[in-house]
Amino acid sequence: EQAKQTGMSGTPYFSQINAVIDNTTNIEAKIKVNAIVRFTANTLFMGTAPLKTEWLLPLSNRDTVFTVTGTLGNFDATILNQITRPLAKLTVQAGQINKLTFKLTANDYRTTGKVNFLYKNLKVALLKMSDDSLKKNGLVTVFANTLIHNNNPEHNNTYTGIIEFKRNMNA
Repeated sequence: EQAKQTGMSGTPYFSQINAVIDNTTNIEAKIKVNAIVRFTANTLFMGTAPLKTEWLLPLSNRDTVFTVTGTLGNFDATILNQITRPLAKLTVQAGQINKLTFKLTANDYRTTGKVNFLYKNLKVALLKMSDDSLKKNGLVTVFANTLIHNNNPEHNNTYTGIIEFKRNMNA
């Protein structure tokens, strides 16, 4: 990915990928029995964090609904800087990601779901463009770290993200 605002690229990567695809067929009789392809994968996100995903995909072209679930394991949050710095103008200064779980349901038009992101001691710095490079935006960073929960869960409350995305059909 390349961000329009920064002109910089951020590249997530996966290593040690182990994947299995079940029920791939174009035989109508088999599709009538089971119309779902199941794709599971275990990998290391950014070479460090264990990621497990399951994709349930329709075999029928009449059904476009699919589901993706996953769990991302324990890792040092600063490894995200390879992505967040160029793409979001944000540097993770400190933090430990304990677990991230997600479930998405999507079709040709929209995606809905939930994400549960458990972390502790999160500190970020917001950046701004200055002379073709990114520099810390001090005052905005102070406000951001005041507003962002440093821990999730915090005070016996776990904050869960809701995903609602409608596809731009004109793009």
